[in-house]
Amino acid sequence: MSGLALALELAAARVRHLPLTVLRDRLAASMDDLTYGTGSSERHRSLEQTLAWSTESLSAEEALVLQVAALFPGGVCLDAAQGLCGPGLDVVAAVSALVDKSLLFLDAASSEQLAVPRWQMLDVVRQFVQARSGSGVEPGLRTAFLRFYLSLLDELTSEVGREEWFAVPASEDANLKTALTWAATDRDADTLLRLCGVLWQFWQTRGELTEGRRWLETGLSLRPSASEATTMTALWGLGWLAYHQADEAAAEAAAVQLADLAERHQDDRARRNALTLLGMVAISRDQGAEAVNLLEDALSLAVRGGERWLLATSQLNLGLAHLCVGDTDRARAAIGEALRAYEEIGDQRFHARCLGYLGHAALIDRDTDRASALLRSSLTAFRHLAEPGGTAEGLVGIAAVHALHGNATRAAMLAGAAERLRDSYAGRQLPLDERVSGRYLAVAETLLRPEEWSRAWAEGRELRLDSAIDLALD
Repeated sequence: MSGLALALELAAARVRHLPLTVLRDRLAASMDDLTYGTGSSERHRSLEQTLAWSTESLSAEEALVLQVAALFPGGVCLDAAQGLCGPGLDVVAAVSALVDKSLLFLDAASSEQLAVPRWQMLDVVRQFVQARSGSGVEPGLRTAFLRFYLSLLDELTSEVGREEWFAVPASEDANLKTALTWAATDRDADTLLRLCGVLWQFWQTRGELTEGRRWLETGLSLRPSASEATTMTALWGLGWLAYHQADEAAAEAAAVQLADLAERHQDDRARRNALTLLGMVAISRDQGAEAVNLLEDALSLAVRGGERWLLATSQLNLGLAHLCVGDTDRARAAIGEALRAYEEIGDQRFHARCLGYLGHAALIDRDTDRASALLRSSLTAFRHLAEPGGTAEGLVGIAAVHALHGNATRAAMLAGAAERLRDSYAGRQLPLDERVSGRYLAVAETLLRPEEWSRAWAEGRELRLDSAIDLALD
């Protein structure tokens, strides 16, 4: 019966605070409402009465913490609650009291995953608290909420590449969407783009390319504009997300605007980022020599800057440019340097990506045994990391290995599975990957009748992702 379980739970939580006779009478009234109410309005009113009964004896501190917790749809941790309530309030005591009254509950799964306790509330409780707050969130709490997440993401910038980095925005996803929405509603371009400037790599990894571009484009369109330093980081993210969606024009436009701002501010890091985007667009257009020149300049700036992750990524990108012109020896040297750096940094995702591109170099050299071993290792890692882009790259790379072996049906099935995965996140097969694998898949296609190739491709598209990965690794 709707609301009955909540009414019983809230009543049980009051057993230590009220005589049993009073509890009996109050609960009986609520249950009568729930039993005899004939419409949704009656049920809603009875739930409100039950919640009002449970919250009427809250202290001022408990009421504030409950109001704060209602702002966090993804759950609230103690640091966040303390940050919004201020240092003078005993948040631990208030949370404990709210748990005793069944208004909050410990999110055991999230707390265990991150080793940070997190408390949730039922949607019906959140709606009640928010309705009681009147016209909206108190401005001071709203400001404190945004400030908390700006600070949290700023702390993450030094951890980019580590798996711990990805775990935090993943656990805070619903809360961060609230922060983004409030910043956009307030037309606060600087806050919105500061959040996006950290989150775009998370969105790219999760395959949330369309959502990421929407937030970035919204922030860049707001007036007054964000600071130019914040804008440069946002353009860097926008360019990459556009590139992964095959929008070379948008990626190039972001790179040109970024380059202009970098020159104005004499910012070598932003210069490196602009050159990198232009180099990747050149690879996309099969302009290998131009890509090599641009990405060699980007690497020089990364060496000067001394940031290990940017340096490793510049080495990887230059390796891709060498692959674009077919120079597998130089490609292996550059990608090998990046591989070792990512291993030292602890970046599992880019380490796996390096393995995949070393597999591409082996494909170009028609060394199928080495290509298979490298691509299988890369795919296994991306499966563990649950990264859709890297998984799709691995599937189509192994499809090319099967094509080289003349296993046309298996090649078509894996290529079809990769296509479906890319469709799920509105991404594309990266142009270099497509050129390397495509030449072998085109040959394999000639080994089957057109209807056989189409049938195998369609069969691959119908595979569940785990089944497709199992097929690739078998």
